[in-house]
Amino acid sequence: MEPHIIRIHAAWRRLDFDRSGVEIGRSSIRLPDRLPFPAAVTNSIYRRTFNRPTGLTARSSVWLICGLFAHASHVSLNHRDIAIPIDGSLNITGMLLAQNVIEIGVNTDPMVGPYADATAWLEIR
Repeated sequence: MEPHIIRIHAAWRRLDFDRSGVEIGRSSIRLPDRLPFPAAVTNSIYRRTFNRPTGLTARSSVWLICGLFAHASHVSLNHRDIAIPIDGSLNITGMLLAQNVIEIGVNTDPMVGPYADATAWLEIR
């Protein structure tokens, strides 16, 4: 059976911070992110809320696939830190709530620019 894909490219928030940890910007973005980082930004947090997918069975598994994982300094789901997946995918089945929030922290580099290659989706297997 083919996996069911739920795209979560829209409705992300990007919070930008300077070297001392002070928030200096907040943007609504879509992935891939093409919004340049201001020069003073040293790290950012990408945040996205989403509902638990409907129609899950006892045999279903829900995977978060996200290109931001390759750039991540930390990842949390529902305010619980989790290990950064090295292959870009994370089984979140046992961590899902009715309402969920994913946060992905990244070290930014204004010379590199935004993470224009990063997409995201949920995959129901």
